Amino acid sequence: MVLGDATYFFIDSSFLNMLISYGLLLTLIIIIGMTWFLYQRTRQHDYLLPVIFVAIAISSMFDQHFLEVTYNVFILMLFADLPNYQTAVGPAFDQPVVIRRGASCR
Repeated sequence: MVLGDATYFFIDSSFLNMLISYGLLLTLIIIIGMTWFLYQRTRQHDYLLPVIFVAIAISSMFDQHFLEVTYNVFILMLFADLPNYQTAVGPAFDQPVVIRRGASCR
């Protein structure tokens, strides 16, 4: 887009924007750190946060708001002391889907 003599160019992809703005090392640290965190949650059978974060990551391929807390509040989960929940896969309708680990699900 050309405005008078000025040319406007902006990269909408959060990952490309992060790569250009912060460099390869910091981009890899952020992506590997979040992947490790989500992998640990999946190993504890907590599938809710990884599913939410995958949806945000897919959306961030097309917009620039991945590291902005106003658009992605789930980035704060990396610093939170999260309770240990377990997501039941394929539950019956009379049982809760997300239960606290160690609690009985009658």
